Amino acid sequence: MRLITIALILVAAFWAAMPAAHADEAADEAYRAAVAAARQAPDLADYAKLRELYVASRYFPKGSGVFRIRQGKAVKAFEQSGNKDEAAILVFADEHFANIAAHALVLNTLGSDQKTSDLHRKAFIGLIKAMVAKGDGKSRETAIPVLSGDEEYVMLSVMGLQSSEQAFIEHDGRQYDVLTGKPKQGAAVQRWFDITAFFGGDGFFKELGIKP
Repeated sequence: MRLITIALILVAAFWAAMPAAHADEAADEAYRAAVAAARQAPDLADYAKLRELYVASRYFPKGSGVFRIRQGKAVKAFEQSGNKDEAAILVFADEHFANIAAHALVLNTLGSDQKTSDLHRKAFIGLIKAMVAKGDGKSRETAIPVLSGDEEYVMLSVMGLQSSEQAFIEHDGRQYDVLTGKPKQGAAVQRWFDITAFFGGDGFFKELGIKP
């Protein structure tokens, strides 16, 4: 794991030192290299670093709702092919390999393929561990950082909770969603998610080709 971590750090350092004109291409390449490494050895991948590289790349959907739009396009292509165009789902998952919702999509649609499901299940678990290492979501101070709204609901489901309410809170320049979730038994609980990374902007309108 140490060798993979060092490799990711070196790749990140490389694009960070590049001239501004090449920053976007270098950031994308750094993320693609990290994804390739994670696919090769999903049990050893540094998923926290992978998420950092994802956010720095152009693959990261900036703007509330943008991830959902792109996911919807992949699902639509898959369904229109009679559930035969697996590439539509797999390409989407590769582009958003650092997002747990992308892996949840693969497992829910292509889970019958053992090799595919094993890879995405390992990545799914690795990403969740990286996310909860930042906080347990029980307070603003321990809010779980998420990279799309879909990650919030996937994480809530993993916790065995069903969403019943949602509140938006802004504090010290950061944005949070507070979701109230109901377990199968017992009282409802609240979980905090830090949505700063993707919140706001005009990405949603640009994705739909609408001038805000």
